Order: sequence, then structure tokens, then C-alpha cells
Amino acid sequence: MIASYSADLADDHGRWIRDAINAYGDQLGIALHAGSKAANRFDLADRTGNRLEGGLVTAGVGGGLTGKGAHLAVVDDPIKDDADAQSPTMRRRLWEWWTSVLQTRIEPGGSIIVIQTRWHEDDLAGRILAGDDAADWTLLDLPAVADHPQDPLGRSIGEPLWPARYGLNALEKIRRAVGERVWWSLFQQKPRPMAGGVWDRHWIDANRISTAVLRSIDLHRVVVAVDPAGGDSSVNDEVGIIAAAAAAQSVHGAQHDRPERREEYYVLEDQSHNLGADQWGLTACELALTWQADAIVVESNFGGDMTAQVLTQAWQDLTRRGLTRGMLMPRIVPVTAKKENACAPSPSPSSTPRTASTTSAPSHAWRTRWSPGCPAWTPRTAWTPPCTP
Repeated sequence: MIASYSADLADDHGRWIRDAINAYGDQLGIALHAGSKAANRFDLADRTGNRLEGGLVTAGVGGGLTGKGAHLAVVDDPIKDDADAQSPTMRRRLWEWWTSVLQTRIEPGGSIIVIQTRWHEDDLAGRILAGDDAADWTLLDLPAVADHPQDPLGRSIGEPLWPARYGLNALEKIRRAVGERVWWSLFQQKPRPMAGGVWDRHWIDANRISTAVLRSIDLHRVVVAVDPAGGDSSVNDEVGIIAAAAAAQSVHGAQHDRPERREEYYVLEDQSHNLGADQWGLTACELALTWQADAIVVESNFGGDMTAQVLTQAWQDLTRRGLTRGMLMPRIVPVTAKKENACAPSPSPSSTPRTASTTSAPSHAWRTRWSPGCPAWTPRTAWTPPCTP
């Protein structure tokens, strides 16, 4: 029995097995029964054509298998894509099919093999390994780059899985192209939650505001924050570039008769991408033009004075092309982080963040109360969502 996310994919697996039996059946001592040769359902026969007990049936995940049993069931690629993996409804449906359909079809003494990419920490493999019978399973974990001394193939840490096809340089480029979340899930088989250690996902979801609401808010300060890529690499790292704003709001506190003035902060737009120096400077300046920013805050750990030079040259380029429309260049505020996420806020009664996020499109904004004591907010101090909000 073979099941995949779609019946078509499962049929392809069945077709490959059927064709292999036709090609090598004499060596294996088996053949296809004359009356049952479909790719998604065939029976076996001996060399004389007599039907044997055994065969193959394929189905898509969610499909019916009633009346069919299996001594060996193979579940290969049960999840179609990231959208299905991120959907609680789709994960629940897959698990219900697993428990109520597939597992009920296993014959006494039968076995199940699950082959899948780890899309999500709560995907099928994740639930199995977190279940009460996890010890009954044999786990074969083959990351693209070995990351454990007990690698099943005996690889040293850092050694690629298939160097003849994807060497370390190729994998490095892929990692920077797909981003850390996809890299750790699809390539390293270690999915990470979308919420980080500082920000919780529900803060973002609960505090989204529409563009119409944002227009009604008097933003008294707008900045563009830039976290350039650091380190030596033959390819471009992701550069964090966001627009954020501050507004003073009147809030009626439970212990105050008069309204209390409070600063609220809004993440307006995210233009973070894999960019070279000539590209991220223009991107940051264009974002500052779009939002009429007062300042561009840039982390200068790796670039030093070069970061300010990149931004200045980019602004001059836009001015020559007549794109600044007479707007003066925003003030450049260089900041130096002592270590990664050094300015990440810590929850406290007076400065608990209501939400923070970044987005690839400015159709929504998020608001947050920022932690005092952090001189500037760079994109990597906040939780980073997937490419589409």
C-alpha cells in the first residue's frame, strides 16, 4: 500500500513499481497477474501466471482504503506544500486520516514506512515522534548537511548529503535563497516554530490593523531600520530592511481619571531580501521616500562608515534621477549591536510588547509598545514571518 498527498503522485509510484516488476520479474520470481495490471491496483502472480497473495494499491492522503489491508504501508510525501503544512485544518485532516484510515488497514505484524520532508514541527512525522509509541519507530534522519555526530551515514558534521550533486557551496547558495526557516525545515529536517523566543505569533495576529485605520493615526516619527548582511560569503545574505513608526495615543487606564499618553509603535513595511550593497542602499532609500521617513537607522557592525556611504550614494542616485521629489535625505543613525539580538526587549509589566512583525507587503500594519532602553530597532530583533503575510 502506498499513499501520497495526491492520488496522481501515488499512482506514479505504483507505475514505477509495476514497470520494475515487468522488467525484473524473472529475477525476482514474480509477475503481474494478467487480470490486474493497473498502476494504482495490481495483483501478483508466479511465473506460471497463478495468482499469488499480494499486490499493490495506491491512494491519495484522505482517500478511502476500506476493504483493503496491508502488510507494508508506505506513506510518501503526505504534505503537498508549505501552505498545507501551515494550515491547522490540513494538519488535523491528515492526522485523522492517519489514525482512522491508514492504521486500521495494517495486517497483524505489518509495518509502516513514513517518508517526508519536515515542513512543520506539528506535521505527521512530528506527531508520530511526539506520540506514546515513538519508541516503536526507527528514525532515519538525513539532513542536507550533517549536524550530528551520530549521522546514519557516518558523515562528519558539516559534510553534505550528496556532494556530487549539491556540494557545500551550492547548499550555501540555496540556504541564502530560501531563508533560514525553509532551510531548517526542508533541508535540515528540523522545522522551527514561526514564533520566536521574544515574539509570540498571536501578538501579531491579534494586532493587525488595516491601511484605512493606519491613515487615521498621526505618526509623529517614521524611521527605516536596516540590518546589513555580515560576514564573508560568495553570495548575498539577507538584509533586513523595515519601515516603522511611532504615534502618541491617549489611553484611559484603570487607575487614572484622565487619559494617559502612551507611545505606540507600528511596523509599516518589510523589504528584507538577499541584496548586495548596491541594492540594499537603494531599497532602503526608496522605502524612506515611500513613508517620508525622518531617519534611517542602520547597524554598522560589519560595514562601519561604509554603511552611511552606501546610503548617501543611493540617495544621490535617486536625486539625480528626479525620484526624491525635493525631499531632503533623512538623517543616518548608525548603531552598533554588541551581539545578535542585543536589543531584543524582555517582557516586563511596563514594557511587554503587544506585537511586532515584518511583512512583505504594506497592506497591513502592526502595532507594539517598544521596550525602553533599546536605542534602535533593527529587523533581526523581531520575529520574522514567512515571505507572505
